[in-house]
Order: sequence, then C-alpha cells, then structure tokens
Amino acid sequence: MQAVILAGGEGIKLRPLTFTVPKPLLPIINKPIIDYILFILKAAGVTNVILTTDYLADQIEDYLTSNDFGLTIILHRIDTYNGSARILNDLSDQLEAEFVVVLADCLFDFPLGQAIRYFQHEDVSAGLLVRREEDILGKGGFVVREGKITEIVKKGDHSDQPVLSDAWIYYFKKEVLSLIDSSRFFDIHLDLIQACFDKKKPMAVVEMNQFWGVIGRVHPYIAANFWLLQNIGTPTYIGANTAIHPSAKLIAPYFIDEDCVIRENAEIGPNSIINKGVQIGPNTKVDTTIIHPGSKIGANGILSNCIVADNCELDDHVKVGLMAIIASSCKLGARCVINDGARVGPHVTLPPETTVRDVVFPVSMTSSAGKRTEAANHLQANELEFCLTLQEAGEQTFDGLLSLTGHSKEALQPLIDTLIQKQVILSYGENPVIYSLYKEI
Repeated sequence: MQAVILAGGEGIKLRPLTFTVPKPLLPIINKPIIDYILFILKAAGVTNVILTTDYLADQIEDYLTSNDFGLTIILHRIDTYNGSARILNDLSDQLEAEFVVVLADCLFDFPLGQAIRYFQHEDVSAGLLVRREEDILGKGGFVVREGKITEIVKKGDHSDQPVLSDAWIYYFKKEVLSLIDSSRFFDIHLDLIQACFDKKKPMAVVEMNQFWGVIGRVHPYIAANFWLLQNIGTPTYIGANTAIHPSAKLIAPYFIDEDCVIRENAEIGPNSIINKGVQIGPNTKVDTTIIHPGSKIGANGILSNCIVADNCELDDHVKVGLMAIIASSCKLGARCVINDGARVGPHVTLPPETTVRDVVFPVSMTSSAGKRTEAANHLQANELEFCLTLQEAGEQTFDGLLSLTGHSKEALQPLIDTLIQKQVILSYGENPVIYSLYKEI
C-alpha cells in the first residue's frame, strides 16, 4: 500500500512556534508529529510514502533522510499550490493503482488498516473516514446511510439528516485523478469527493469515534499532547538521568524526559510535559504546560496552560499566562509577565519586569503578514487591519485580542461577530473562546 502525506502548510495559526520549525516537526510529547503519522501508516500496512513539502522543506527533508522509519519515503516539493487534489495530479506518474492520503498534522487513534481492507473489499474508487463532531474548518459534510454517501451538504446548507464531517483521511484508486479539473483550484474536500459523487463512482465511508485532531492550531496542539499523555504509556513518566528534589511535588499525569532537573519545592502537573534537558527552578509551579527541550525556568515562576519552546531561558519570578506561547531561544528577564494569549519570539530578549500584553516578534518574521488576497477585497479597512493582526499573531483569546488591538470590549465584540459571519475568522472552545483566521488574508 502507498500513502501520500500532505505537509506543505506554513502553520500560520501555530505562530510563533512555526516561524522557525515546520509544523510536522513540532513535538507531541517528545517526538515530532510526523513520527506518529508514519507509525500509523506503517501499522496499517503502508510500505512506501510520498511526502509533499513546501514551507521550511529543507528541515523536513533533512529529518526524514537522517532517520530510518522502515518505509520507502519519496519527497516532493510543491511548486504552486492549487488545492490538495491538484497535488495528486502532479504526482500521477508516481502513484500506484491505489493509495491513501493523510495530512501531516492529522493525528488519530483508529485502525487505518481495517478501513483500507474494508474499502478494498467493497471495491470502491474513493473511501473516506468521517466523524460526528462538527468540522469548524470544513466546507460541508455528508449524509451517510449504510456506509454510503447519499447527500453532500455544503457549508451553510441545511439537511434534515445528521451530517457527518470529513476526517481528511482518504483511500483512492488512481482512476479518480481523471476527475480533477486542472484549470482551477481543486481540493480533495469537497471538490474531488463531489466529483466522485456526481459521476456515481463507487464510494464508501467508515465512521470513526476515536480520538482525532488536526494539529493546525494551538488548542488542538495542546489537546493532542495531553490526550497522548493521558492515554498512551504511563501517566507518570520520568526519564533517565533526571534529578528531582525530594521536596518537589509531582501531580499526575506528567511526562518528564531524561536529563531534566526539578529543584526544591517545584510543583509539576497535572498535565505537564517537560522535555529533555529542561531545568525547573525552586518554588516554580508548572501546570497544563508544555516545555520543549533545553529550556531553563528560574525560581518562583508560574507557568499555566502555556507553551515554552526549546532553548528558552526564563529568569526568576516570570509568569506566563493562559494560551501564551514563548517561541524558540527567547530570554525573559526577572519578573516578566506574559499575559493570556500573548506571543513572544523566536530569538527575542526581554528586559526584567517587562509585561507582554500582545505580540513581540522579530520584524523579519512578520513580513508575510502584508500579503493580500481576494478575500481582503471584501473587508472594510478596520476589518482588514484586525485580520492582518490575527494572521501575524496566530490564535488568540478574546483578552489577548483586546490587548493586541487596543479596542474596548464594546468595540471588539461586534467586529469579531461581523468577521465570523463573513467566514473570515472562526471561534471555538468554551472557556476560553479562541479566535483564529479562517481565510488567508
């Protein structure tokens, strides 16, 4: 069996983590996302993989060529992106008679091999996995009866029947490539699926109820880490050569990798992931937080519901708030405060007693936020300014956006509501509500 992994996105909604690291190489627990995808495919009987790259492609290529995954992996750089189905067209000479397609940031706990065998047994041209959860990023969904699609419901349309969401995991026979329109943008979801449906190609659906997440945004990225922590392996892992002071308090579940140092009266957990070589100072509290390798956290710090990337240095009494991100190689002076939803880095140094209410990025990192697409032509000036800010910053809480834009609550809420109605931004989550860009601006 052959698989295509689509791995070319810029990871805008995960900034600033993805300014310097491509999304497939971001760690889940202590391994890159791509490791889990390749493991899932290999377990399903896949023997050779075509992996498409674009953004920071060199890093992905170097990583895959320097590690042995027991698979034949062909790397393909995308010249121009015209939709995921158009990529399959570009790969036609390398594709076998049947293949599966997955996203490089889609993690799931489902026996993919079982679905493949079902699709083969049914002798379908196209098979797809679906979910009952709402797909907030999708263009629509499917009405399914007895494993077959009976209706495709576009986003905004209404159906009297339950509508299932695309899980973005597909099985195809090569014959479907003839349905791809090379004259326009053509996606797999829903363009190619719609074309198969219209041409009455044999199709089948498998519903999945297990864990599933597309790690394209900060909230799912954190959720995937904690799901793995709580469900795979031991919930109280401590790696080799890690020194933990007897007075430190560890609250399960937690993952503390090798070569770490946890000093006196530190409190770790619950739901904390401390990666290789991390040092946690005395009296520092870390909960529901992910710390990437090599970072050093000083004394009397408070890290709650946040991410600290690799090789950062946080001095004493630093406080990092809800959904805040400290990107790679940052240095924060004593008594710095990083507010809820704020973003810092990469390679940023903050003097002592700095309060970050919004975003601190190097200027060179933010130049791409000046891009303007067709979607921007339908926005008012204040709406466009807001969207460019959100594009630059990535995912934000409402409080983070208040700080970032300088708007009052009374002015910000109707602006957000208008942009949600225009399907330019989206919101998800209940406590707190998180906002991110839906369309590239």
